[in-house]
Amino acid sequence: MKKEPGFYTIFVLPGQTAHPYRFSIRRKTCAWLLGVCAVVMLLSGGLFVDYFSMLGRMADLAHLRRQTETQAVQIQNFIQTIDQFEQQMAQLSEFDRKVRAMIDLDLPPADRRLSPSSTVVPPDSVSSFEAGLGGPEPPVNLVGQGSVSGMTPWVLIEKDLQRLQTRAKDRKKSLRALAEAAEAKTTLWAATPSIWPVQGWTSSGFGERLSPFTGVRTMHHGIDIVAALGTPVIATAAGLVLTKTDKGFGNYVTIDHGRGVQTYYGHLRRAVVATGQRVVRGMVIGYVGSTGLSTGPHLHYEVQIDGRAVDPKNYILDEQGSVSSSSDGKNRSPRS
Repeated sequence: MKKEPGFYTIFVLPGQTAHPYRFSIRRKTCAWLLGVCAVVMLLSGGLFVDYFSMLGRMADLAHLRRQTETQAVQIQNFIQTIDQFEQQMAQLSEFDRKVRAMIDLDLPPADRRLSPSSTVVPPDSVSSFEAGLGGPEPPVNLVGQGSVSGMTPWVLIEKDLQRLQTRAKDRKKSLRALAEAAEAKTTLWAATPSIWPVQGWTSSGFGERLSPFTGVRTMHHGIDIVAALGTPVIATAAGLVLTKTDKGFGNYVTIDHGRGVQTYYGHLRRAVVATGQRVVRGMVIGYVGSTGLSTGPHLHYEVQIDGRAVDPKNYILDEQGSVSSSSDGKNRSPRS
C-alpha cells in the first residue's frame, strides 16, 4: 500500500498472473469506516448480551407466571374454604337460635344485630372477596391483578380469617352459655314432677270432699290412686328423700325437689329409700299399702309448692288415670 498525502492506496492481487487492482481511500473515510465497524461490533456484542439476558428473564417470567397461576388456585381454594366456613357458621348460628328458642333463652348480642334468616355479614359492609363468595371461578381475575379494592388477595383472605376467628370465638361463648342454660333447664325439668307415681285408677281427686271417716266436708290436698297391695310406687321427679311415719299418712315419703316443690307419697306398705337419699324420676321409692287412716290399699299423692297444696294432675303429663268416682261420700273405694 502506497501512502499518499490524505489517501490510502490499496492493491489487490487476485492471483500470481492476474492483473492487480488498485484503489485509494481517503484517510477520513477509512477512519469513519473503522469507527462504524467498531460501533457495529459493540452493538452486536450488546445485542448478544441482551439476548442471553432476555432468555434468562423469560425463564424467570415463565416461572413467575406458573407461580402466579399456582397462587391463584391456592387463593381460590382459600376462598372456597372460607365460604364453607361461612356456611357452617351460618348453620351453627341457626341451630343455636333454634335451641335458644326451645329453651326460652335470649339471643346473644352479636346475633341480635343480624337478620333472623342469616348470620352472614351484610354484603355492603365488606367487599365481595370478604363476603365468602363460592363457586368454580374466582370472584375476580386473580392472575395478572395485584389487588382488590386496593388490597392484595392475601390481605383480604387474612381479614376474612380474622373475622371468622372472631365469630368462632363469639359462637363458642354463645354455645357455652347455651350448654349451661340447657343444663340448668334439664336439671329444672328433671326436678319437676311430671308422671304418675303408680299404675292404678283415681278414687278421689283434689279439692273439697266428704271425709270417709267423719262425713264432714273437708279439703283433700292430693289424689288417691287405687292399686293392688305391693304395687311399686315411683318418684315423679328427682329430689332429696325425707321418710316419715304418722297417724294419718302411715308410712310415707316426702321428696324435696328444690325451688319450694315437694311431693308426698302416703299409706305405703313400706319405703325402700332412706332419709337423705337422692332419687331420680322413675325410681322405685316404696310399695302401695294401707297404713295410717286408710280404707284400703291405695296411694295418697300430693304436690306442694312453697307449702301450699296444688292439684297434682297439673303436674302429670300423660293420661294414665282419671277420677272415676265422685267425692260426695257415697264412694266406697279405698281412700284416706
